[in-house]
This record gives sequence, structure tokens and C-alpha cells, in this order.
Amino acid sequence: MDSKQRQYARLAAQLKQLRENIDETATQVELMANQSNMITKLGAIQSSTFIGSNRVFEDEMLKK
Repeated sequence: MDSKQRQYARLAAQLKQLRENIDETATQVELMANQSNMITKLGAIQSSTFIGSNRVFEDEMLKK
């Protein structure tokens, strides 16, 4: 195997590793996007619960 063939083999190996890294990154970004969406929904639910409980608390305080 001459020098040029070794360089091409090394380049092919590096390109293969790059492709694997890009695929893994894409998977992680997709997962992060899904988690971000769920965190947004969780925040909305939590704030709704807080607002509702605050109103109930205020109503109870005004009755007394």
C-alpha cells in the first residue's frame, strides 16, 4: 500500500467517523427539541395550577 492509498484509507475512516458523529448529533438535537416542548407544556400546567390555587386561596381569605 503506497502513501496515497493510506491517506485515502485514513480519510475514508475519518469521514465514516464524521458521519456517525453527525447522526448522533442529529439524534440528540431531536431529543432535545422534544424535551424542550415537554418542558414548555409542563411550565404551562404548573403556572395554571399556581394561578388556580392562588385564586382559591384568595377566595378563602376573603370569606373570613
